Amino acid sequence: MSAQDIPCRNKENFDKAELLIKLYYTNKEEYLFTTSTNKQMVNENFEEIKTVICLKLLTMSYNCPSSMKIFHNIGYLYQKHGKLDLALQNYEKALTLYRNHGIDHSQDISATHDNMGGVYFEQHKFKDALHSFEQAIEEGFKLLPDNHSWIEDYKKNVKTVSKNIKIKLKID
Repeated sequence: MSAQDIPCRNKENFDKAELLIKLYYTNKEEYLFTTSTNKQMVNENFEEIKTVICLKLLTMSYNCPSSMKIFHNIGYLYQKHGKLDLALQNYEKALTLYRNHGIDHSQDISATHDNMGGVYFEQHKFKDALHSFEQAIEEGFKLLPDNHSWIEDYKKNVKTVSKNIKIKLKID
């Protein structure tokens, strides 16, 4: 798809999206960006980034491995934009695609569970958050060494949510 294929009124948005895709795609199949350094960029360019992702999904098979990662990243975008229910829906789509393809050993699966835990934590659904963080650890152990930074982060998340559960129990 090129700019010529897009109606004129959308050409400016398409051009912006195309620029963003060049900036944030590491190759034509996947894009990665970090949460801490690009949160402002996500907020400022949310609609354009969402357009880029949707256009990318249209150009590939729904079931290819890259689409799984893209659903994860759509969830991430929604999470960072405060649309938590939409974030969870997209994380679930990613996990469903992994399961349907028999992919049960992937770092992306652990990251998806961790991000879901973050969403549940933001929603104060601490038991769901704990379950997701524990799933992240379980999935992470399949591929990563015990001292990997992701595993350490997942363990910290479990401790944090466990403290919140204890505090909530004392309040209730």
